[in-house]
Amino acid sequence: MRELTLVLLGGLAAVIVLLVLERCVRAIQKRKMQKLVKKGTVPERHKELFHYTSISALKGILDTNSLWATKTNHLNDQSEMELIWPSMEEQFVEQYEAEILAFLQRNPDSKGAIERKGGVAHIANADGSRIVNEMHLKLVGDDETPSVAPKYVVSFATHSSDSPSDEYHRANGMLSQWRAYGGHEPVAIVFNSAGIDELLRAENKHYLYWPLLIGDATYLEKDLSVKDQFPSLFSSLRACARNFIEPRDKESLEELMSKAYQEASDICALLKHFGFHEEKECRIVVGAMTESLRGMLAAAGTENLNPVKEVHHRSGRSGLIPYVALFEDLGQHLPIKRIIVGPSRNQHAHFRVVRELVSRRGIQVQKSGTPYVGSAAA
Repeated sequence: MRELTLVLLGGLAAVIVLLVLERCVRAIQKRKMQKLVKKGTVPERHKELFHYTSISALKGILDTNSLWATKTNHLNDQSEMELIWPSMEEQFVEQYEAEILAFLQRNPDSKGAIERKGGVAHIANADGSRIVNEMHLKLVGDDETPSVAPKYVVSFATHSSDSPSDEYHRANGMLSQWRAYGGHEPVAIVFNSAGIDELLRAENKHYLYWPLLIGDATYLEKDLSVKDQFPSLFSSLRACARNFIEPRDKESLEELMSKAYQEASDICALLKHFGFHEEKECRIVVGAMTESLRGMLAAAGTENLNPVKEVHHRSGRSGLIPYVALFEDLGQHLPIKRIIVGPSRNQHAHFRVVRELVSRRGIQVQKSGTPYVGSAAA
């Protein structure tokens, strides 16, 4: 009667979570990850990826031959990594309760035991919430308990459709992106998508990540329903609820939860508030494994573990910002196709500076034709 187990042994959820994480990471390290590698591919419709930034940041990118992935809780969207969890908890509890009721139909003699533990609704709420909260704690973390693999992001805008607006943005950049990310010296670095793919695969061979992926952001247009919008995750959660109560599937609970963890990890890293939909973001997401989890894997006998990626810090407006430097030690140039110098009162001077920075790299430099010069007070 597994529906009572977590009520009697509150720590079991955390133990199962650790077993699940170990299983996930060991599978990744052993390269049982064809699906993950496939997710590491830029969507085919994006031939180019646009990274809007400043000339100062461009110089750093060129000097280090790397892209800095910023920790998610230091990005400009305070809902990063959090949007999926309220709906996920609500719907998991509902499924858990439904499975308990189904169990009672098959095993009516268990009714008294369940009532002594507080009844169906109490058990479903206590166990279901605890399981999802443990998942959140391990995947996202909180102020007291860091994630076992904190997520770091490199963001790109995309202008890949055949619409007149995207056609213009491919040639001249996007005004809202200049304003948001370029400061007083805006540039757009245009990357070849196939080249980014190659670098991600090389990075994955050298370091231990969970996960490493690139994909389009999903913008939440309405109240989230895991069942309607992410049916595969919902199916995994339903299977977990069913097998927590009474093992009924060929796959073990550990295997089922591993699948749910991977899906939840990927979805929450790509789910964005609708207020950012204009960016049409495609993002690299890396989970920088902690030394503690790597040590756990080593103690469990996992062989040939790659090293974890070192976390650096840079100064920001509100303090130090954690980041990891991707591709810096691969010995390959970043696949920069061209650079668009953004609109400003000093665009001509900025153009000369950028052209000088890339003069030995054969990178095309062009000016945006958008006639924006900023406000007179700026």
